[in-house]
Amino acid sequence: MIGRIATRGVAAWKGRAGRVAGARAASGGPRKASEALARIRNCGIIAHIDAGKTTLSERLLLYSGSISNLGEVHDGQATMDFMDQERERGITIQSAATSFAWQDTIFNLIDTPGHVDFTVEVERSLRVLDGAVALFDAVHGVEAQSETVWRQARRYGVPRVAFANKLDREGATLERVMDGLRHRLGARPVALQMPLGDAGAFCGVVDLLTMQVLRFEGKHGESVVSTPLVDAAPGLRGMAPAGLPQDVVEAAMECRESMLEGLADADDMLAEAFMEAEDGSSPDAAGLTPADVRAAVRRITLSQPALEAPSGDGAADRSPTVAVLCGSAYKNVGVQPLMDAVREYLPSPLDVPPTPAALVAQEGQSAALRPDATAPLAAFVFKVAAHPTRGPLCYFRVYSGTMTRASLINTTSPGPAERPSKLLQLLADEDKEVDAVPAGQIGAAAGLKRARTGDTLCASSNAKEAVRLPGLLLPEPVFTASIEADSAGQQRQLEAALEVLVRQDPSLRVTEDAETGQLLLSGMGKLHLEVAVERLRREFGVAEVTLGRVTVAYREGVSDEGRFAAVFDRTLDGKRHWARVAVKVRAAQAGCGAANTLRGGAGEPDLLSAAAEPEVQGDAAEDAPPARGLRARLVSSGDESADLASASVASGMPPPAPLSRALSDALQEALAAALERGPRIGRAMLGVDLELDPAATFVSPLTTAVALRGAAAAAVTAAISDAGAVMLEPVMALEISTPTEETGAVLNDLSSHRRGRVLDVVPDGRRSIVVAEAPLAELAGDYAGTLRSLSAGEASYSMHFKEYEVVPREAESRVELEAAGLLSG
Repeated sequence: MIGRIATRGVAAWKGRAGRVAGARAASGGPRKASEALARIRNCGIIAHIDAGKTTLSERLLLYSGSISNLGEVHDGQATMDFMDQERERGITIQSAATSFAWQDTIFNLIDTPGHVDFTVEVERSLRVLDGAVALFDAVHGVEAQSETVWRQARRYGVPRVAFANKLDREGATLERVMDGLRHRLGARPVALQMPLGDAGAFCGVVDLLTMQVLRFEGKHGESVVSTPLVDAAPGLRGMAPAGLPQDVVEAAMECRESMLEGLADADDMLAEAFMEAEDGSSPDAAGLTPADVRAAVRRITLSQPALEAPSGDGAADRSPTVAVLCGSAYKNVGVQPLMDAVREYLPSPLDVPPTPAALVAQEGQSAALRPDATAPLAAFVFKVAAHPTRGPLCYFRVYSGTMTRASLINTTSPGPAERPSKLLQLLADEDKEVDAVPAGQIGAAAGLKRARTGDTLCASSNAKEAVRLPGLLLPEPVFTASIEADSAGQQRQLEAALEVLVRQDPSLRVTEDAETGQLLLSGMGKLHLEVAVERLRREFGVAEVTLGRVTVAYREGVSDEGRFAAVFDRTLDGKRHWARVAVKVRAAQAGCGAANTLRGGAGEPDLLSAAAEPEVQGDAAEDAPPARGLRARLVSSGDESADLASASVASGMPPPAPLSRALSDALQEALAAALERGPRIGRAMLGVDLELDPAATFVSPLTTAVALRGAAAAAVTAAISDAGAVMLEPVMALEISTPTEETGAVLNDLSSHRRGRVLDVVPDGRRSIVVAEAPLAELAGDYAGTLRSLSAGEASYSMHFKEYEVVPREAESRVELEAAGLLSG
């Protein structure tokens, strides 16, 4: 749970934080508020698993004075890994957040998991961050999950600095990280430091901006000793070295020149300074000071482009220039300069672009939110977690206005307004209570029982100015298993616990098997499901719970376009129920893995996100505004469709009538429900664009919710059959590290036995990195064991979900058998 961190030495934090108390003030005038915002860094650490995120976080807390004793991951004492399972497994499972002060700046830090099964934790953290440290293991360079989190950060436009970690390890090199950034992430890395020594001899770094040698002394490297690389003089070259071999000094000079050239390529002001120097001279002849270079690095970092959506002309997005620092968190080398880099280069809330938001009361209109504490409240809920004594805690980022304990809050989830019982600062176990959380800050609220992840919080007193912030992009779960309790009493407890668990972790999904009535739990991987079940036992007291066999989460889609109009006409309990529903289905333009869309007609918004207008009854109906969206189109078709009106007279069909809000809701629910179970293997539909045909949909005084549900289900089922139902399977992006001499065997296994597609083979010293894609079904068994046997135990792999694809014809029978439980995955 974010914020519940066993921080030791809180008094030390308070002593340092007291010097920057203004950074947390919600008032004091515009200038003071602006100064306070400029001293905030909402930042996170993102990386592949085992890159050293939590180890780095521990050093940040220690050097800032937030803790007095250093905890390590391997001994289960890491401060940021607060869950029992995290300490037992030695991995981060949930994002953890804390606040601390460094120099004159407040860091709101979020440490995220690196395991692919918990990628939603990274997604929701990046949604509210202004900047990030991208951490890389210098032994392995850029890895599979490194690419995923990098892409997530770019999608949200989060500026990054990079840190090459573990340079004390055998085989670690800064250049491996730089090459990975260039070739795998499409970035233009610029090293701001040069490591001194390698492997066991790694002892410090050269700061290429100041040409100072930095060594880290003391029990935990808390004392930074800085000495000049060469005697200070204009031009820097040709001076006497300060205790280092001449080749090291010359290498540092070359690295500095390369750094300045790389920065000048990305920054016009720095390039102009070079052009003003004499032709043929070194970049240092431009007379640049360290402050000049720092300003250039900051401009470059803040201008990193977001990942643009694919365009029709195939134009590629610009490659970001990224500052790279280096060190070893475990050996306490290079961490304080990284903290300085976060302070100097990553943005404050004032530096990021205004946040776009949709105006709720003005359909189709938007607003640009700036961090103004006096504006109407707009906050985003990025996480809901359970607290042992306070109940659900909602973690939020305030984009505009100020959240106070007196605020009466509306959420985008339906229901009445609520007031937070407590507001909390992200500190430690003691959960420091505050009276207000101003714009630009991250906090937590107790008492908001209806809020869910992805909700926007607005003050009910400013209902006309309420906005809806962009939500989260949640991945489709790819593994499913049945889950049940061993007794009826425990089953009721299990169902209630699952409802809470899914609210906390939106990448989990609970459904019911229509044939067996079993509950099905779906998630991002086997580990994800195992951790969820263990949480049910430990946190919710559901001791007797059984997880069934974990299977691949297949889906169904359509290959073409289909139409159908269905009539429901039955007499039930002496009452006639009648409705006609016409629909069209087609494959979504965004691909078979896209979310389903339901529309009320061509050009209409998605019905799942459209708000229904309030019901108007009695005399007031004559003065009511015209209906909009689905109801408007059906009212219009019922009044004006001459064909259907004539048909009703000729065939005895009932006369047309307007659609009430209750019936409109019933129809929307029926259309959505019809996509929950496909015709081929009974799995949920995906990537389907379902459109209601208002001109051929007919309602009357005899139309009931029962009739609409029946007609909608029949119409959608027949239209899907007409469009051609297909089975979909999850495809994984795969990265395999293998000895070079065994590469052929690995490639043959992928292409011959696993329906794999090899995208690239990258030499890496005596090893090869195989980049490929393969269906999850072909990897879900003991693929790790197969790799070990193919490589004499030397190969390893990692994978993450890429997309859903149509099951090829030759694999259909196997998938049908597996989905029916007649064949193990």
